[in-house]
Amino acid sequence: RTDLRMTITVTSLAARNGGEEILVTVRLSDGEHEELRRFALTTAQYAELKPQKGEITEAQFDALEEAAEIGSAIRKGSGILAFGANSKRTLVQKLRRRGFDAERATAAAEDLAEHKCLDESADARREAELCLKKLWGRRRILEHLRARGYGREALADVAELLDGVDFGEQCRRLTEKRFPEKPDTPKERQKRFAALTRYG
Repeated sequence: RTDLRMTITVTSLAARNGGEEILVTVRLSDGEHEELRRFALTTAQYAELKPQKGEITEAQFDALEEAAEIGSAIRKGSGILAFGANSKRTLVQKLRRRGFDAERATAAAEDLAEHKCLDESADARREAELCLKKLWGRRRILEHLRARGYGREALADVAELLDGVDFGEQCRRLTEKRFPEKPDTPKERQKRFAALTRYG
């Protein structure tokens, strides 16, 4: 038969995970066959899409499906962040390695940043403070953060933090720690200089 019309109906809405998610159950039917689909939305997605029980359009169904995919990426991204700081770029890369496409991984990273679950500037400052404890120099710290994917704004915040650091004192402490004895030869001095340069 060619006169069967597909109907798409929201059959139930249920909060779960302490109200952090809304599970939307949708029934697809052509009159002869039925299929149930379930979409877990974040509360923000639910507030934006406002799904209600009853028949919906194909476009509304597609929006629910897309939101649920992004919601899944947000939950995975939140789990990744629970294990340690990440820049947006690094988080997107990790989500892509876990099977999410670039668009959804980016949307998830943006959402997590918007809701302060991912704070690049704060994370970059913490990372810079760890580098300072290792007696790294300004150049090496900024290169390290750039390589980890931190953006321009986060790097500018770190640069401001580093403006208040006495790197001459950092260098003195590093020299005492790494080279307690004075160099005996020009070759030894050159070797020491190269080692200190690598610390930035």
